[in-house]
Amino acid sequence: KINVKCTCCNWTGDFSDFSTVHNGKCDSVPIPCSLCGTLIPTRTQAGEHRDVCPANKKRCLYCQSKVQMSDMEAHLTNECEDAVKCELCGKFQLKDTIQDHKNAIFGWCEGVSADNIPSSSQKCAICERTA
Repeated sequence: KINVKCTCCNWTGDFSDFSTVHNGKCDSVPIPCSLCGTLIPTRTQAGEHRDVCPANKKRCLYCQSKVQMSDMEAHLTNECEDAVKCELCGKFQLKDTIQDHKNAIFGWCEGVSADNIPSSSQKCAICERTA
């Protein structure tokens, strides 16, 4: 048995345990980002880095632009011309299908629009039912 100490944390133990178990789990070992290669100081920080990594881009579901994940909400709100935020549920939808989406939420009234959305205590301006 060869006793070793991790240079990144306080772990001590047998060399075989270090190489097969500890080194792969030690939070204090710097690891490269799998997307951009930047050396991240700890495994915990690697998860945080992934959210803002310039190489972590996904396609917008609405306009198909590649957008950094940390910027997706701003992209959908300010840049994407194909998406609109539903004022009933807060989710983004295709502009072309937003009315169908609202009608699905208020299935009892096809006349719901941005101008006459009933709150839970109001009657619908079209059919006079409550939500």
